Amino acid sequence: MKIRSANQSDIPGILPMIAKICALHQAWDAAKYGFLPHPEQSYQKWLSNLINDPQDLCLVAEESDQLVGFTIEMLIELKKG
Repeated sequence: MKIRSANQSDIPGILPMIAKICALHQAWDAAKYGFLPHPEQSYQKWLSNLINDPQDLCLVAEESDQLVGFTIEMLIELKKG
């Protein structure tokens, strides 16, 4: 298995995994996680911006040239007050 930084060309492979995560959350608690149909589509632009942001990190795992996983790490500044 190879772990590497994601790039824009990985987005089509990441989106189906996001759809599965959304479906899992909705199955756990539909009232809390009531998604519109095809919620992964709303993540496409966000993911593109995240991959381009040097403060954020998106890694993908690939096996036999197929994406099999991903992780996202974001640096968020919390404001006191």
